[in-house]
Amino acid sequence: MPDHDPYRAWANFEFIAQDGSINEVDLMVLTPKGMYVIEIKSHPGAIRGDASNWVWEKPDGGQKIFDNPRLLTRRKAQKLASLLKAQPSFLRSKERVPFIDAIVFLSAENLMIRLDDNARLGVFDRGEFLQAITNIDENWSHKQISAYAAKVVTRAVEEAGIKESVRMRRVGNYELKSLLDEADNFQEWLAVHIELGVERKVRIYLTQGKDAEDVKRLEKAAKLEFRLLEGIEHPGILRAKDYQHHDNGPALVYEYDPMAFRLDHLLMHLGNGRRLDTIQAVYLLRLIAEAVQYAHGQKLYHRALSPQSIWVKPLGDEKYSIKISNWATAERLYENETRHVSALSHLSRMVHEDAGPYVALEAHYSEADGVHMDVFSLGAIAYHLFTGKKPAESDIELLDKLRRGNGMQVTDEVNGASEAMQYLVQYATHPDVGSRLESVTEFLRCLDELEDEISQPDTLRSSNPTEARKGDTFLGGFTVIRPLGKGASSVVFQVEYQGQERVLKIASTPDHNNRLLKEGEVLANLRHQSIVAYYKTLDIGGHTALLIDYAGEGTLARRLRHVGAVQLELLERFGDDLLSAVVHLEDQALVPPGVRVVVA
Repeated sequence: MPDHDPYRAWANFEFIAQDGSINEVDLMVLTPKGMYVIEIKSHPGAIRGDASNWVWEKPDGGQKIFDNPRLLTRRKAQKLASLLKAQPSFLRSKERVPFIDAIVFLSAENLMIRLDDNARLGVFDRGEFLQAITNIDENWSHKQISAYAAKVVTRAVEEAGIKESVRMRRVGNYELKSLLDEADNFQEWLAVHIELGVERKVRIYLTQGKDAEDVKRLEKAAKLEFRLLEGIEHPGILRAKDYQHHDNGPALVYEYDPMAFRLDHLLMHLGNGRRLDTIQAVYLLRLIAEAVQYAHGQKLYHRALSPQSIWVKPLGDEKYSIKISNWATAERLYENETRHVSALSHLSRMVHEDAGPYVALEAHYSEADGVHMDVFSLGAIAYHLFTGKKPAESDIELLDKLRRGNGMQVTDEVNGASEAMQYLVQYATHPDVGSRLESVTEFLRCLDELEDEISQPDTLRSSNPTEARKGDTFLGGFTVIRPLGKGASSVVFQVEYQGQERVLKIASTPDHNNRLLKEGEVLANLRHQSIVAYYKTLDIGGHTALLIDYAGEGTLARRLRHVGAVQLELLERFGDDLLSAVVHLEDQALVPPGVRVVVA
């Protein structure tokens, strides 16, 4: 660039925005045409993607998926403009802060750019970059930068400061290393414990510069997310491990796994028009639904579930583990309280920008039911997994789809989709809550029926017993009727054994064998008509298992939800049965950590 006014450039600096966020900038340039915040990506090979996600196809054949960098760069430009506007040089001058444009410079030579049309805006390669920031044609509508304006900008940049204090890079004993994700209300950082070297993910809720109501809302969201997940222990749920304070706002500390990636990135990795194998899609969907089912059993409802809040980790052999995050949108009903506790009344304030099409339309109303909302989200995720396409690109398109088909129609995208697949997705996403699948348990039953259509289970399950499906058999004469659910330490199946329906509770991993052994020892000494009957303890493929009685009508919570209020006579009977069981436990000097009421 020319070496005279108004041309200026600043490289590799950071600034602290008015909301307290830490923003790293590769390059900022001032030319007669305007002012630019520039993100530089030096990725040889090819870049493809859409307005949300990009895929870098490396020359060696590898791939990396990441969010469209222009979205974050635009947010930085907006924050920088607000910061400069507040500096003394602009407050004293008649000059106004120039329009700051956000662009992405793809600097690698011979790079192939295969971005969708809308994703190509503001993105330039080596041959386009200089002209993009200097060439002024008749269509350019912004005021040109004068030499005087450039001096005012330079002074304001100095006044704003680009150096940060050391403490801004720390949250408690964790040092912030690199930015992982950002939204309007928070930043997520990779952090390292300064003494132990342990990596964690830290989410900082940005309260600086916000009005009192927003500060109170964000502080409540952080505290309640930590509180809502207390006592929740499930391999499929990512819970905060610590609550900290930072100068920019409250912070939550989470586990961090460098091998895990978001579900939307996994789907983006497949490419346009491609989708998961149906068996693999069902496998992933079951992992997600079982984690949500466990949460609902704890009266915990996510309310804004989407691929952006689900982390997937490859385990080999086309197997995965999942963790559901972003519980700031959740609500929970505590047993000792008469009301729901939720972090936010208006979900749209904390929902990820791309998560909208997965959130039930009734979510915008404060009285929406958490169970129905999560069922809808599961159905929308199922649509994406089965078709390879997002449910919609906007709320308007989503509303149109739901109204036209009384729920999402897999058959619009997949020729020959089975009746079970269509039923599952349509009635999980039905716009009329009264016609929607009533619970995650019913969703899983429909998933069982779909699985029956697409696969024939092994007749004998000799390994991985926790992955058994309908029709599988275990040594000893046990035939799986259906999975019932998954908890923190066990997986539960309804089985047929010697002509009777029973429940087989299997340790989720051998690490939990001792826990089930002790539970079996306790149950063996309990004989009471209101306590589930225990038959024996077994070893199933190296996993401890308990054979117990099966109550066909399900839990009391499910009955109340499905049937409604219990008649006075039944309520009295249930109460007597429950008190009788508790008295028996006290006689045996046993104090249960919690009581699960099953209707027989």
